[in-house]
Parts: sequence; C-alpha cells; structure tokens
Amino acid sequence: MSRVTFGAFHPERVADAVRQPPLETLVRRARIRRRRRRALAAVAFAALALGQNIGDSLDNRAANSVWALIRWPVGLLLITGAITVILKVSPRRHQPELSWLAFGATVSGVLWVACTLALGVFFTASKSFGQTYGPLAGIVALLLWALLSGLAVLFGCAVAAQLEAIRSGRSEPQDEAKIEHSEPNQPRERVRASAG
Repeated sequence: MSRVTFGAFHPERVADAVRQPPLETLVRRARIRRRRRRALAAVAFAALALGQNIGDSLDNRAANSVWALIRWPVGLLLITGAITVILKVSPRRHQPELSWLAFGATVSGVLWVACTLALGVFFTASKSFGQTYGPLAGIVALLLWALLSGLAVLFGCAVAAQLEAIRSGRSEPQDEAKIEHSEPNQPRERVRASAG
C-alpha cells in the first residue's frame, strides 16, 4: 500500500512552513524596523536643529543649562546612529561588521556637525549674505547646507568603504569578482566557487 501525500500536507512543505514565519509577520517586522529608523533620524534632527528652542521651552533654569551642554553630544550620537543604520540597510550587498560602518558614520556625523556649525557662524557673522540674495537668502542657505551635508555623508561612506577594502587586504578599486561576491541574493557556494 503506497502512501499518498497531498500538496500542503507534504512533509517537506510542512517543515518549510514551520521554519518560515508567515508573510504578514515579515511585513510587520519590516514596517517596525522602518519606523524605528525614521524615529531615530527624526529625534537626531530635532536634537540638533531644534535644540535651542527645546532648551528655551524648559521652565527650569538648571534643566536649560544641562540641555545646552548635552544637546550637541546627544545629537551627534543620534546622527551617527542614524547614518550607521543607513549604511547598514541601504546598499544592496553583504555588509561588513557594524564597527566598520560605525567608524564611517562617525566621520560623517562629525563632518556634518562641523559643516552645520561653520555655516551657522558664517550666516550669523555675514552682513552681506542677506543683502546679496535678498528674500532668497534662506533658500540659498538651505541648499548650501544640504550640499555640504550630502558631501559629509558621502565622505564618511568612502572612508568606511576604504577601511573595509584595506582590512580585507585589497585597497585597489572594485573588480568584477568583488562585485559578484557582494551580491546578496547569490548563494554563498557559487560565490566561493567563482572567487577561487
């Protein structure tokens, strides 16, 4: 007498279903991760951009003084965390260890804060900037800040990529084998076979 198995009750399919969470669970987890990343970036931006207003809204003088002291370190820490998360999830490739990405994110965060402070000092000290651009001065300042912020993040990404290349023993630019090795959807066995 032969044993008959039907579609969903096949032992291999049942084992796969047990190992794999339902699609709704995976989608819910992805949404939660996206919300956490957005919240981290929003809090970091609020700490840096709106920090003085937050401090002024505190009624307690001691709390205002403490906030004035910790505002920039907290903002820098949060921005570094947000950039680390961006570096971890955005490229479509196998990622190095988190410490490698965190170093590049720290470089990005420090440069970003330095650009923000330097532009703030420049716009405060400059009397001719507002006269030159008139009502468009705010838009020009925002565009200049966005440009320098993007350059700071890209420089931090380049530092992280070069650090990864040096630690792996290859400091020259990418070749085709490295690009194939970095594809996340390619099985590891095929990658090892093509690299060797």
